[in-house]
Amino acid sequence: MLSNIHPHSSGLAWHKYFMDIPAKSTVMMLDGMTRRVPNSNTEWKKWGERDPLWAVASWPRKEKNGTDPWSDEDFYKNGEADWADFLNHWQRYGVDSHACLEIGCGAGRITMHLAKFFKKTCAVDVSKHMLICAQEHIRNPNADFILTDGVNLPTRDNSVTAVFSAHVFQHFDNLSVTSG
Repeated sequence: MLSNIHPHSSGLAWHKYFMDIPAKSTVMMLDGMTRRVPNSNTEWKKWGERDPLWAVASWPRKEKNGTDPWSDEDFYKNGEADWADFLNHWQRYGVDSHACLEIGCGAGRITMHLAKFFKKTCAVDVSKHMLICAQEHIRNPNADFILTDGVNLPTRDNSVTAVFSAHVFQHFDNLSVTSG
């Protein structure tokens, strides 16, 4: 249910950091330009309905109906190992654990671990079903799950101290959606 994916769920004053972003087929950007929502969002949304764990970590035989499908435990352990590598690099350069925006959280493979490290984690995705899957598995008051249109980010200026995104560009139908 989409109403479960709402930043108010943690009970914290989320408006200090995040804004509501309406979902539309075209969006008005802050610079006054109008941009269309990427077509790749359609495919990603379908994967969120069909097999969210495999869509995020597409390993052979790990499909929902494969010979060795992802278990929730293995899926999130895999995320823990990857997060340890990312965190190691961030700590070398200095990372502030106040607030993190995760762009393209999918089923929450990394989100679970971001929410343990950061005081506040805003996990965004274009797929309602990916967010539902993530929220069902991540019961951490530090994590908010927000449905986005894939173009606008629901953060206020200077409200986060870190931004995380991994394995997102591979889902774009073309790189023109990344240009500003």
